[in-house]
Amino acid sequence: MAAAVGPLAANLLVGDLPRVLLPAIAGIYLLTATLMFVLVPRDLRPADSAARKPQGLRVVADMVRDPRVRTVSLLALVGSVMYGQFFSAFAIHTTHVTGSPTVRGAYYTANAVIIVAGQLLIKRLANRALGRWHAPWIILCVGISVFGLSFLLLALPGASIALTFLAVGVFAVAEMVFSPMVSTAYAQLGDGRPMVEVFNFRQVGATLGESLGGFTGGALFTTLFQHRLGSAYWAGTALVGLTTAAATVAFHRRRAARR
Repeated sequence: MAAAVGPLAANLLVGDLPRVLLPAIAGIYLLTATLMFVLVPRDLRPADSAARKPQGLRVVADMVRDPRVRTVSLLALVGSVMYGQFFSAFAIHTTHVTGSPTVRGAYYTANAVIIVAGQLLIKRLANRALGRWHAPWIILCVGISVFGLSFLLLALPGASIALTFLAVGVFAVAEMVFSPMVSTAYAQLGDGRPMVEVFNFRQVGATLGESLGGFTGGALFTTLFQHRLGSAYWAGTALVGLTTAAATVAFHRRRAARR
């Protein structure tokens, strides 16, 4: 609900009361932190078996050495780069599609509404795939591929409000497939590792990916758009995702055939 209301409220404030927006967001964060401090039980903490001393850069080394962790982390990185476009390049893209703050906010509201309405169905389909012994990384590849299809829609010439809404719908499906499965894929990498360590892997891959996605979506997309190459950016980003997914599937099929 908050994800659906937030974009509309923010775009309205940007148009009418731009100086109020950031203080209002800061106030909401402070209120949330205060409520968490007051309401969360003090004895709520991870079990001792889930904790370990901080590893520092050893986390990155383990991500590179272990082939299973490496596969999931690569997919988490690439998928997070693509996910990060929604809050960077896509936000800039919409300003060239429509001048209406309400419509721009509606894109993000539509994304949230689609996820609320469809997440249970996608979860059932994902669980069915896992039940048929499909590995989580395969579902990550599916999510990344759907991200790519969304970006291909944005790359089409003659961007319109309706076409952008369609791209948002496809992006929402990709998000429903990809985002929950990242945690599932990492959770299955336990093999005796403390869960804190496993989710450190997730944090590194996802955070790095979203940071790269935000940077490229803000800096690179803006530069290319000024040279009338905005469509090339979307097509190139889609190609990165689709190629990564296809190459991962091909690599694992080849390795399975050798056994």
